[in-house]
Amino acid sequence: IDILDIAKKCPFNYTGADFYALCSDALLNAMTRVAGEVDEKWEKYNMENKKNISLRYWFDNVANENDLKVVVKLQDFELAQQNLIPSVSEDELRHYLRLKSSFESQ
Repeated sequence: IDILDIAKKCPFNYTGADFYALCSDALLNAMTRVAGEVDEKWEKYNMENKKNISLRYWFDNVANENDLKVVVKLQDFELAQQNLIPSVSEDELRHYLRLKSSFESQ
């Protein structure tokens, strides 16, 4: 993922806190996605092997290295951006820019 490509898709009124929230939410989305994938693999393993192993046993004895990794993907950022409400509205940004311009001209 190129973080600059993600930043280019963001509205101009995002603040530093908004970008932090975007990244945090993308990580949470990735963790949720991977947890769902692991649950599916664990359930499938139990069904195919006619077993009822615990999730802990599955992690300790069945899971591979990729099952333990959380990789943030573009889809995680896109979902985070869809749900993120900027902390400064476009109207507020215009107001701040007018104030800035007013003070700069004095």
